[in-house]
Amino acid sequence: MISVILSATLNIALTRSQLEYLQGKGFSRWARHEGISDEELLKTIKEMESGLVGNNLGSNLYKKRIARKGEGKSGGYRTLIGCKLGNTAFYLYGFPKNHKANISAKEKRALKELAATMLGMSDKNLQKLSQAAHISKYQTKRINIMDKSVLDAVHESAKELHKAGAIEQQTMRKFDALCLPPVKQMKGADIRRLREREGVSQPVFAAYLNTSKSTVSKWERDEKRQWEQH
Repeated sequence: MISVILSATLNIALTRSQLEYLQGKGFSRWARHEGISDEELLKTIKEMESGLVGNNLGSNLYKKRIARKGEGKSGGYRTLIGCKLGNTAFYLYGFPKNHKANISAKEKRALKELAATMLGMSDKNLQKLSQAAHISKYQTKRINIMDKSVLDAVHESAKELHKAGAIEQQTMRKFDALCLPPVKQMKGADIRRLREREGVSQPVFAAYLNTSKSTVSKWERDEKRQWEQH
C-alpha cells in the first residue's frame, strides 16, 4: 500500500492501514476547508495504485482530479501529487479547476524538484518532519492556504523541510532559485545614495545587512555584486 503524506508547508499524514493526520498549514487544511474527505484522498491514491494515475507530468509528478462533493470530477479539483507507485505519495498542491486552468512550466519544474526531494528522503528525515510538526490533530482554520501561488507553496514547503533538518542549505538554495523572483541588482551609486538618504555610515549600513564594511564599500564602487557577501 502507498504511504500518503500530505504536504505544502509541513502537513504530514502518514498512513499504514489508514490515513492519520498531523494537521498544520498547507494541503490537508486546504482539503478540509474544501470539504475533501480523508476517504476521497485515499480513494484517489488507490486509483493510482490500480493504474488510473491521471496526468503523468514526468519525474514522479502526477496531476489527478478529485470530484467536488455532489459533482463530477470534470468540474472539481486538481491535485499535484509526488508519487512512487507502490511506495509513497505526497500531496503537494491542490486547486479548484475554476481557480486555475493549469500550471506553468516553471511551476512544474518547482513541483518536480519538491517531489524528488520529498520522495528521496530517508525514514530518518521523515521522522524529523513528524517530530517538527507541533500541531494538533484535525485542527481547523478557515484559511485557504492554496490561494498561495504554486511557487510560494513549494518554497514554504522547502523552508519547513530545511527548518526540520530534512534538507541541506544547498538544496534550500536550489528552491530559492526556482521559486523566488530574481533579485534586482543595484548600481553602486544607487546603493550609496540609499545609504546616504538614510543618514548612516558604511559600518552601520553593513550592520543592518549583516555584512562587512568592506563589502558595502565594494558594492558602492561596483567591485562586487550584492549576492557576493565575501
